[in-house]
Amino acid sequence: SYRSPPLKAASGVDAWNVHRSFNDSGTIGDGWSISGSGPWLLAVMLSLIILVTACGNILLIALVFAHRSLRCTSNCFLVSLFLSDLMVALVVMPPAMLNVLCGTWVLAPGFCPVWLCFDVMCCSASILNLCVISLDRYLFIISPLRYKQHMTPPRALLLVGGAWGLAALTSFLPIKMDWHSLGRTPSMQCRLRVTLPFALVATFLTFFLPSTAICFTYCRILLAARRQARQVEALTHPPYPHHSPGEPSHPPSTSHAIQDGDDYSHQEPPVLRQALVSPQNKVKKHPHSR
Repeated sequence: SYRSPPLKAASGVDAWNVHRSFNDSGTIGDGWSISGSGPWLLAVMLSLIILVTACGNILLIALVFAHRSLRCTSNCFLVSLFLSDLMVALVVMPPAMLNVLCGTWVLAPGFCPVWLCFDVMCCSASILNLCVISLDRYLFIISPLRYKQHMTPPRALLLVGGAWGLAALTSFLPIKMDWHSLGRTPSMQCRLRVTLPFALVATFLTFFLPSTAICFTYCRILLAARRQARQVEALTHPPYPHHSPGEPSHPPSTSHAIQDGDDYSHQEPPVLRQALVSPQNKVKKHPHSR
């Protein structure tokens, strides 16, 4: 099969002709044949994953906008997360599927760096949105009464914009400013090969720092939830006297109270019994009186 030389950073008409001559040959990549059943089965599976991902996120976004009760500040962060996942399904996954199936970059050469920028940005935005959601849940659990004062709609939009802005800065700006090493393998696959400083800074800002914040906030949420559960249990089931440490505290039942005290269920009250007996005593004392 014909193997073309790797593309350079500034590719023109010659590179596009190389793509056409490569794709018009009988094979696509190494070991991938058009007549084989393996690539078609993999293509169907990947297409179903892309379709389910896209439809699921579209339905979730439409559900939030359709119901007025769901249009709250907390769901603003969820919509941002759904949007980042939707962009991954629509922009990132289809070219990646073609790159895997064909073994080469079959799209326009100029679209390769744009696709790489969107790939880094959408994945980074998804992680940063998860970090913002954990922060929102932390504020709601720690101070539920003052949550609306802390998390106002402008602040929520500012957090969402900051997440997307940081994701764009770590993707589009370094790639467009040529702060990394954009290279392609001899098999003409569109891959991002970055330098060590760029990799360290990008992974720290978009992965390690958000992941640490997510773990910290959810640990604090777990501790606060357990503390509040103990307080609620103490208010609903207060301890009673004469209670042994090994037994659970239960309120005294009425049956135990009746057994411990005097049982007047089959007796007349003392006052009424005295009133009934007193006239007889008077009659015995005064037999001749009427």
